[in-house]
Amino acid sequence: MPDAKPISSETLEVLRKIPTQTLIDGLWVMGWPMSFIHGAKPLQAGQHMAGRAVTLRFVPHRPDLVADKPKGDQSAEYVAIELCGPEEVLVIDAMGWEYSSIGGDIKFLRMMQLKAGGLVTDGAARDSNTLKGYGFPVYAANTTAKQGPAEFWGGPGRSTTPYNAVESWCGRGTPWWATMTARLWCRQRRSTR
Repeated sequence: MPDAKPISSETLEVLRKIPTQTLIDGLWVMGWPMSFIHGAKPLQAGQHMAGRAVTLRFVPHRPDLVADKPKGDQSAEYVAIELCGPEEVLVIDAMGWEYSSIGGDIKFLRMMQLKAGGLVTDGAARDSNTLKGYGFPVYAANTTAKQGPAEFWGGPGRSTTPYNAVESWCGRGTPWWATMTARLWCRQRRSTR
């Protein structure tokens, strides 16, 4: 997939009109049986989206690697957010930890400013009332008041071109979305013990 051409705006417009179930069935037939995030539910009714995916994989907190984790606007989640625009959807693998937040009003304010196409995660989102007003669709496994960074974070990484694969020290990422063309590359780290 790294050499795949970006999906055109015209194709995205067609995809917006096709029911999700039809797309998932088609992907299954084409050999992509895991083409969606389990448990993601719309934050509010009537949300629709299709876009090129910017993917991010959260990893368990590792005290031995905290010093290597990029800080502030260089952290993996903020780098991924900056890759989003009106035709991109931020897709976050939160390891299915549906009770820990992947972000909220502060972190996702930037997505609103960039007019991002949407957000999909198997984790939880904070500040759901504010997120509803941001104007982009949000699909999350849950909502929570709990913070998440103490439990996991976007693995130490760097952004390269938006068409690379996801890799973290947990192993190679799995393609999640039919329109995945923009992906975040995280460098691989292994313990030397």
